[in-house]
Amino acid sequence: MENISGLHNGHRSRMMQKVFASPNSLSDHELLEALLYFSIPRKDTNLLAHQLIRAFGSIEGVFGASKKELETINGIGVKTAELIMLAGNIYKRLLFNVKPQKEVDWSSFDKSKGWLIDFYKNIYEEQFLIVLLSNKHKEILKMCFEDKNKFSVTADIPEIANAFALHKPKYAIIAHNHPSGELEPSGTDDYTTMKINMLCAMYNVTLADHVIVAGGKAYSYRFSGKLEILKQRSNVDDMLKEIAVNNGAQK
Repeated sequence: MENISGLHNGHRSRMMQKVFASPNSLSDHELLEALLYFSIPRKDTNLLAHQLIRAFGSIEGVFGASKKELETINGIGVKTAELIMLAGNIYKRLLFNVKPQKEVDWSSFDKSKGWLIDFYKNIYEEQFLIVLLSNKHKEILKMCFEDKNKFSVTADIPEIANAFALHKPKYAIIAHNHPSGELEPSGTDDYTTMKINMLCAMYNVTLADHVIVAGGKAYSYRFSGKLEILKQRSNVDDMLKEIAVNNGAQK
């Protein structure tokens, strides 16, 4: 029977075969995972690749990050940051003529709900999305979270807090889908809204909305008036206690 080390090496060997045989079949995080093999020889780099893309919004964001920014991510050391920057510089040299995608107008629910409905239309598990915005509602970063539970997903608070500290947004919009087709928010959705709002308050970020998408429709906490009610119920002290407990559990 192949030991754990053998299984690990076998995965890397199969991944590199795919890189050279059919690179277009690989997702962005798989390509990044393979790149990290060259600076992280004895560690699973799949989760780290996911974390990098969430932190910087896309593979383009990862390759455009500075060495200092990259090193804020747990698991990224000097050599790995330098490798990513080198790959990023090559990437930018090759793609400097690529036209930017059309921006989403996040200034209001009516203007952004179409994009959100389209984003979730072929997703059949719950995914949590957070969009960081500037003071003019220009998009800074998107972060998406999912897990193996088809009908439940939670946001990674430490990763979001790190993104707030790194990018210093003025506003944040959160969204998630209901694969069941039920559009109305649940008690868990309300709790998540309060939890993210408390985190926003700690970093001087305004939670602008929480949008639920289901059955080709969208529900806005802000438009319904529920966001303001939940903000008044939020308690920053409770959030601080929860973060302290979580940090203690991770040590």
